[in-house]
This record gives sequence, C-alpha cells and structure tokens, in this order.
Amino acid sequence: FSSDFFGLLRSWHNKRGTRPQAWRSFSLAMVISTEPGMLIDNLSQSPFNVGTNVKPEDFSFDETRQVHAVHGQPLREPELKALHDLLDGHPYLTRKALYLLSKRRYQPDELLKEADSETGPFGDHLRALMVRLHMRPDLQAAMRSAVRSGVVDGPVRHRLIAGGLIKERAGRLVARNSLYERYFHRVL
Repeated sequence: FSSDFFGLLRSWHNKRGTRPQAWRSFSLAMVISTEPGMLIDNLSQSPFNVGTNVKPEDFSFDETRQVHAVHGQPLREPELKALHDLLDGHPYLTRKALYLLSKRRYQPDELLKEADSETGPFGDHLRALMVRLHMRPDLQAAMRSAVRSGVVDGPVRHRLIAGGLIKERAGRLVARNSLYERYFHRVL
C-alpha cells in the first residue's frame, strides 16, 4: 500500500495549490533515511520531489569531537581519529559508535576491529543496506563495480550516491566511508 500512501500525501500537497484557503495551514514534514526513489515507482505521486530537501552533512572531525564530548569522551585522541577515519563523519554511525563505547558494550580496539562484521557494532545497519541492494540486482551490481573499479554509469550511479552508499572523489566513485569500503568489498 506504499504507492497509495505516498500518492495520498502528494495529493494533500497538491491541494495547497488548487484550494489555497482550505489548505493554507497544512504543512507536511517528512523524514526518511533511505533514497525515496527506491520506494516509489511513479514519481508524479512522490511526496519527496516537492518542497525543500534538507540533507544532513557528515560530521567534520571537530563536530565528531563535540559529539564525543557529549558521550563522556570514551576515546583517546588517536582512537577518536581512527573512528572518524573509519566512518568519515557518518552522523548515525558516529553517534552509535560513541554510544556503544560510552555504555562499555565495546572496547575501542574491539569496535574498530569488528566494525565491518555481520555481528559487529554496525552489523544491523550493514545487513539492512545489503537487503536493499539484494532487492535491486542492478544496484547490487553497480555497488560491486563501484567498490572494485570506481566506475558506474547511468541512473544507478545517482541512486547509489543519493542512497548514501558511494560518493565521487576526484572523478572516481568510492564507498562513502572506509567501513562501507571494507564491508562491501568483502561481501560483494
């Protein structure tokens, strides 16, 4: 029923233009953690391609240091640098790592060593990404190509970038961070 639901949301948005008095106080804010194009077949029914998109940026090292302070500074400076290098400032994964470390569920060396393991600290996140890729064989093949050769062409390129799996660096495609590079290189 997702197509019907997304179509309903889009129709509400469209009514603001056709019946401004009745719908002027209606605002819709949506948050999604994956590429909406992977969920919607008919883009004219998509509520995600209207309005303003806000995409959070990855943390700089100084921002990672600030989040680290909020979590009681469970790492020494070299370990914090290694964590930032592994995750490249990915907000969700950085926060998750620092939470696990602050609650003493992992020791720093253990977290870094097991980071790309299916049963490691980010295993649930990595498995969820693989499930999405398995549902779309074209994206899975493109991701394999991206981590092995740095080359992907066509619309799948955009989907992998928009989905936060890869980024372009110096004209070459690379995994978004070292964690993704290690994991996807191993499993694909």
